[in-house]
Amino acid sequence: MEICSLTGKTSFLILSILLYQSSYFQCISGFSHFDGPSIVATFSEPLKPENNGNQTTVTPLFYGWFFNESIAESISIIGKKYFMEIYDTIPQFQTFVNDLMRKSNVTNPLEFYAKPLDPDSQLPDLHYHTTAKFCGRNDSDTQCTSYLHEVGQYLGRPYNMHLVGLFFTKNTYGIRLKLTADEQKLFREDTRENSAQTVVEEINEIDSLSLTNEHTRGFAYEPYYYNRKEQLEDMDHPFYPGIKFRPQKQNFHPTESRAHVTLGCAPGIQAVQTGLDLIQIIDMEVSSFTFHQDFTVGGKEVPEATLRQYKIYDEPGTNVFVVYPSEEMIAQALFDAYL
Repeated sequence: MEICSLTGKTSFLILSILLYQSSYFQCISGFSHFDGPSIVATFSEPLKPENNGNQTTVTPLFYGWFFNESIAESISIIGKKYFMEIYDTIPQFQTFVNDLMRKSNVTNPLEFYAKPLDPDSQLPDLHYHTTAKFCGRNDSDTQCTSYLHEVGQYLGRPYNMHLVGLFFTKNTYGIRLKLTADEQKLFREDTRENSAQTVVEEINEIDSLSLTNEHTRGFAYEPYYYNRKEQLEDMDHPFYPGIKFRPQKQNFHPTESRAHVTLGCAPGIQAVQTGLDLIQIIDMEVSSFTFHQDFTVGGKEVPEATLRQYKIYDEPGTNVFVVYPSEEMIAQALFDAYL
């Protein structure tokens, strides 16, 4: 899952056109710009000729959906409110976190899961993102060149992301996403070799883009509440700028996909682990070998939710805690590439 570099004058022309179209789309769509210099469509550095007259190599680290800083802050606050309420009121969760802190020499619960670092600056990521395709700045895999040609026309476009639940493991803390049908076609991070889930075979179309089921993972978003009149006028939550809340059906298996936002990692753990943890949770949700118990949380500053503790029988260290809110969060994110 990598993107090959594009070199030479032809590559320069292709990327220049894509970047111009992407920036123009942001201007006419009104989507707010980001503050960081690494997102292609907004702050791409111009390609400079090398000594041999060719253009420099362009190899993005990954493609994905990026939340602006204001929305990221709202997501962070909501996550912390759930975390602290659960920690303060659910003894099982408190014991779980305290054991992890003791092993890691951490004394403040809010400091155990550290916010992911920007891969270049090694500073906390201000924006948060969902990776659609990891590239690794590798210029030797033709899959990434193909990916750019397939999805390049969508760079710079805003998408409504549906955040449907949170989860806490010994390694990571994140939010799971339920991708729409259009978003699934851009998402290439679901290699499910270690998952027991089956995926419905289908062919998706997005504008002129047609992808086979090989790249289709998860289920299309079910617009159950979109048909209700009282949901037609959505307003940003007054306490959480950029976030809209909509009721969602109680579902203890809401997604098949590993699409997620990493909110924090335990000491020494990299963000890539979050997706692996989510795959394990998805399997736990349907496994007959998993113990679970439920608690009710939220209802005041955040939507009421069911907190479910999962554990695989006779396997120490498999405790995970999953939050199933009564309302999903909807937030806009920009599809783009991180150089």
